[in-house]
Amino acid sequence: MVAARHSGYHSDLNHISSSAFWIARLAVKTVFDAQDNLVAPPYDITWVTEAMEENFQVLDLMGMLPHLCRNFQKSHFAGFCKKLAEGAEAGDALSQHVFAQVGRVLAKHVESVLPAAQPALLRCERGLPVLCVGSVWKSWSLLKPGFTEVLEKAASSDKLKDRFHGYSLLTLQQSSALGGASLGVQSLGSSIRMDYSTNADVFYQHTFNSG
Repeated sequence: MVAARHSGYHSDLNHISSSAFWIARLAVKTVFDAQDNLVAPPYDITWVTEAMEENFQVLDLMGMLPHLCRNFQKSHFAGFCKKLAEGAEAGDALSQHVFAQVGRVLAKHVESVLPAAQPALLRCERGLPVLCVGSVWKSWSLLKPGFTEVLEKAASSDKLKDRFHGYSLLTLQQSSALGGASLGVQSLGSSIRMDYSTNADVFYQHTFNSG
């Protein structure tokens, strides 16, 4: 999800979060669609299928149905997401594809708010600041291909090519309660002195070619 939220870093940073369930579900659906001959998989499903069966302790796709319905446990899907990350890092093409797809979805959220972004944010020294929250960002190297592809296209579009010059991805180093305290004090007509530069760390920065 992307939203403009108040935080200890900046009240208008884009806050993005995702879940391991979304990633795991996409992989499971890809296997189901391939086995049911509904959608041809972009890559071989063998490794992902075996990892799924091992993680959920099932023998076939029928065994997955209870996990998707009455016996659903978030921890099982989180464990499968971890396996997918390991598979992607080891070179499994389908696992890499799944993470790239997630990267595209996250970038689409950023793209959707760009037209309404404040000019001051787009002119930041490091580009548009994007606050990234959630363990999914620990797999940034796997998300990066899809994420950067979408924003490269957005930056070259007629609507944004003269406004969107770059972006930086940040992790919050302070509690979000700090932003709440700041807003509370502001409502009383006062303010808290804060050094925004220490409240978040940049883990990725990109500037688009002006040409």
